[in-house]
Amino acid sequence: MGERTKVTASSHGYSASLHENIVLILNFFAVVLEFAVLLIFSRLDNLVHGDLYNYGLSFNPAWAFDYWNSQAIVIDSLIFSLVLTAITLVPFYIYSNERSVSSRWSCILCPIIAAGVASVAMYFVYHIDSIVNVTLYQYGLQFNPEWAVGYWNIVRATLELGGIAIAALMFMALVIWFVTRVRD
Repeated sequence: MGERTKVTASSHGYSASLHENIVLILNFFAVVLEFAVLLIFSRLDNLVHGDLYNYGLSFNPAWAFDYWNSQAIVIDSLIFSLVLTAITLVPFYIYSNERSVSSRWSCILCPIIAAGVASVAMYFVYHIDSIVNVTLYQYGLQFNPEWAVGYWNIVRATLELGGIAIAALMFMALVIWFVTRVRD
């Protein structure tokens, strides 16, 4: 019997394993970034419900419930995005073996949806920022660079790393789209 030749993306001038490695690296990068965002953001609660009481803040359910709801949305969105990012590789490798349309679109849409969910988290980080920078002053908070610099660093790092993670997820979706298109 004759030998079968497998037609791959490399026969078109592209290395399939290189593209798969790029997707794997982008996925790992996005997971690490999202995990870092989650860890950094978790420090914000220590500052708000710890340090700020030393600067005149009085507890009141009016601001606390809005803060806690926003915080829960950020954490839940980041965890969901992190999990969705991590499982993006499953439909990608299913597509590598089966080449089905549904697995192709699954591996393209997973990082796009993860980026959308992470964007929701970043929106609510901005909402928490407005609570701290507007609402909490109505409840006795006094500005002081001692707490403000730490707060700004936490929020800035959260937003910057979150934005980089979102960009990495969108780039990953674009690479997956390109790789699966080349393979078809």
